[in-house]
Parts: sequence; C-alpha cells; structure tokens
Amino acid sequence: MLWYSTHMNTISGVPRLESVGYIGLKMVEAWPALRPLEAGDREEYDGQVVPPPGELGYAVRYEDGYVSWSPKATFEAAYRPNGKIGFSEALYLLKRDYRLTREGWNGKGMRVQLYRPGPHSSLTQPFLVLCYPKDAKTTPGGIIPWAPSQADLLAEDWRVS
Repeated sequence: MLWYSTHMNTISGVPRLESVGYIGLKMVEAWPALRPLEAGDREEYDGQVVPPPGELGYAVRYEDGYVSWSPKATFEAAYRPNGKIGFSEALYLLKRDYRLTREGWNGKGMRVQLYRPGPHSSLTQPFLVLCYPKDAKTTPGGIIPWAPSQADLLAEDWRVS
C-alpha cells in the first residue's frame, strides 16, 4: 500500500497518517473504579476476582453499552457531571434533540428543547422553545419560543432532563 510521505510520521517504525485534533461531547454513565487487572495479574478469593490496590479512575459505560476504564485525571478533564454543564455544551445537546433544564430556574419542571417545524408549517427554521410542566399555575403544558438570557448563557448548572 502506498502512503503519502508528506502526511506521515512514524511510531515504533510503523507509518501512520498525521493525527487531527478532535473535540468530543457525549453522554456516558460512569462510576469510580480501580484500574483493571492486567492479564495474569488476577487474584481470586472464594472464586471472585479481587483487584489489588491500584490507580483510581472511572469505569465508563457508553451509549452503545461498551464499558471501559479511564484514569481519574483524564476522565475529569473530559467529562462533567450532568447538572454542571455550560450553555455551549447544552446547545450542542439541544441540537441533538436532548431536553435540558437549569437548576437555577425558579419554575420547577420547565425545560428547553429544539423545535423543528414540520413540512406543512409556515415556519422554516428550527428554534428553541420553553416547555412548562402540566401542573404549572399560569401556563400548564405551555410551549413558547425561548431565547437565553445573559444569566442562562453564563450558567454552569444545565442538566439533561
């Protein structure tokens, strides 16, 4: 196979294409966990594998069910707890049809979501709407167009609802 030498570097004598930086944002489930044992390092007690004291990190379950382990510093640099994200992450998730809310809002149960007009609508572009809960006192079940305030834009308490 012919590789283009202007776009290559070598690691351990194996040619590979130049890497490109990526920024990722995804929903995962995670819990504190010790580094997994290497093959051959397993100790058993009453038939159960007992991990030796090791590096603390996180076990991570991805949306497709795959589970892996991540070192604590690496995980905490890449992920933030739900309820502790900023508006830029919230907007990214809204565009992917997640519904979000803020801890700092007075009205409990309110959420924001992206509304995509249907083919028979006179509206042509998607926009954000604020959805009131069905038990709201003034507008039960109401849905209104919404634009974020300065406080919403700078808040770090957004949560997927």
